[in-house]
Amino acid sequence: MYTRRPGATSAAAFTLVELVLSVGITAALTAGLASAVLLSAHALPSRRSESRDALRADSALRQLVEDLSLARTLTIQGGAAAEFEVADRDGDGSADLLHYAWDGPGTALKYQRNGGTAFPLLDDVAEFSMEPITRTVEESTTTSGATSSGETLLASFTGWSGLLATSQSYTLSHRDWGAQAFAVSWPSGASDRVITRARFRLESGTRPTAQIIAKICKPQTVGSTVPGDAIGSPGMVPASTLPGSFQWVDFTFEDVVAPAGHTVLSAVLCGSASGAGVLERYHHALAGYNGTTAMWTTNSGSTWEPSMLSILQYDHPYYIYGTYTLHGSQTAVASRTLVVEVRVALRLNGQSRGLTTRVALVNKPEVTP
Repeated sequence: MYTRRPGATSAAAFTLVELVLSVGITAALTAGLASAVLLSAHALPSRRSESRDALRADSALRQLVEDLSLARTLTIQGGAAAEFEVADRDGDGSADLLHYAWDGPGTALKYQRNGGTAFPLLDDVAEFSMEPITRTVEESTTTSGATSSGETLLASFTGWSGLLATSQSYTLSHRDWGAQAFAVSWPSGASDRVITRARFRLESGTRPTAQIIAKICKPQTVGSTVPGDAIGSPGMVPASTLPGSFQWVDFTFEDVVAPAGHTVLSAVLCGSASGAGVLERYHHALAGYNGTTAMWTTNSGSTWEPSMLSILQYDHPYYIYGTYTLHGSQTAVASRTLVVEVRVALRLNGQSRGLTTRVALVNKPEVTP
């Protein structure tokens, strides 16, 4: 028989219940720590995902750079969209028109050809920009007698420098007209001053049987931007030929002679019926004076908008062309601004560093098409 000695103490020990509880608690803590580590690992971008993003961005940038390098014409809108012509790629005998556009952080860089469906070339783009690098060259020629200038660019607008314009749509009809005031500085002594062509950005409306009508107008008063009487005959384009998205459309004139004493004229566009076509207009609240202004009317010219307080915020993208005659011995110096390179920057969401490159343009297109 075992007998405890007086004064002896027993060592402390876990009961079975305590042991089971401690094992359970330890297992729960271990599982919690493992879950936290796993979630943290998933929250951090892996090298593999960053590598995939880099490859996607590099592939899209390579396509854009290859297309830009072959551009024959080039229009860059606000640094986030570019439209340009390249040599025929589909065998129809005509140059192809390419369009790249990005709408802002988190959206896709989109690609479009010949006004077809725009599809995302690269999703989830955080930053994108295109900056043209230009060079100005001067060409001088000396002639005697009466010399025709040939068709030359007289006035244009494609966007405000340093501002990303908002594109707006204005549907043309027999009541709803869009107008663009423009200033022309004719050479000293020039005669036979003729407006030959106007170019605006339009897309199709809901009435393909209608006509889009363009007129060159004198101002209501000298120096005013409000259109007055038409000069010569209008230029017309069938609404059925308008593209499905905004593209440049030409209107030609046969007998529009610029009147003496007027340096500011207006191009007015309307439709022969409701829904004839849609005219593109640019807007930016911070736009300043640039010698050209857009206006519009909903009552066939009885009243015009916008008010003088906001008139500088609107412009239609446009080009105006014409001819004139110089007399006597003339030395003409013509300046041409050529795009020699484009700096392109691109970064996806989740990328700490983006891609930047400079592409040389083989054809060195002029800033205006």
